[in-house]
Amino acid sequence: MGLTTATSAADLEAANKVGDPKADQLVSDLIDSKEIDGVNALFRTIGTLKPGQDLSELPPRLATFFKEAAAAPPDWSEADVKAAEGFFAHHHGEVSMLQGTVGLIGTYLSPTGAFTLRSTGRLGGVDGPGRRLSQSSRLFLDMGNKNALRDGTLAANVTKVRLVHASVRQLHKKSGEWDYAKWGEPVSQKYTTGATCVFSTQIIQAMDRLGIDVAKDDAKGFMCAWHYVNHYWAHPRSGSCPRSPTRSRPCGTRCATMSGRRPTTGSS
Repeated sequence: MGLTTATSAADLEAANKVGDPKADQLVSDLIDSKEIDGVNALFRTIGTLKPGQDLSELPPRLATFFKEAAAAPPDWSEADVKAAEGFFAHHHGEVSMLQGTVGLIGTYLSPTGAFTLRSTGRLGGVDGPGRRLSQSSRLFLDMGNKNALRDGTLAANVTKVRLVHASVRQLHKKSGEWDYAKWGEPVSQKYTTGATCVFSTQIIQAMDRLGIDVAKDDAKGFMCAWHYVNHYWAHPRSGSCPRSPTRSRPCGTRCATMSGRRPTTGSS
């Protein structure tokens, strides 16, 4: 169920305490059973995942998870694919730049998000920030590639991010250093839902403020692409933000708050 004014406060509090139970259990089981030798080895394994690969090469539980996660959204259609492809045909470069700045770097302004990355070493050292930005940027750069919404590439990339988030939560759980009472769950549903809305609805708003002319059909296509991405996050709030760009502005403001950012104001 989507957020409403009446339920948002309670829902945000609940969302901040939950990660991704299915992915979290998988990662915990893989490591505890020594099917994979620790989180770093899991990161390397996740990096090799791709659509159409021989799943027999993976630990059975990971193969099953990856296969089940590949199912398309139940309401996904060829019209949605064409709408998304139309947007990226016109704005791939512009939107990739904005997702890497307004979106990705912007979400690092959230204290919880930044601390999560820093405390796991993902922003540490000379090369840390660049490496993290490069890894995260792949999702945004690749989602507009030809056939990414048709051949399973985007679905696989989102599932990989989902597993990376679960691995980060496992790192924190085993370290004993994360303050759950203060910060909630690392990479919680509150944070991921908010960040997703920032990357979608607030990017459309940013394009508008910069004077970039985005046709209504193209804006709808971009929201369709993120509707597709939301499905592969596979948690109850994955559909919190609207599919229609006409409803994106209030959702973007609310979801910026969810991700920990200060909502933007004004319009062009």
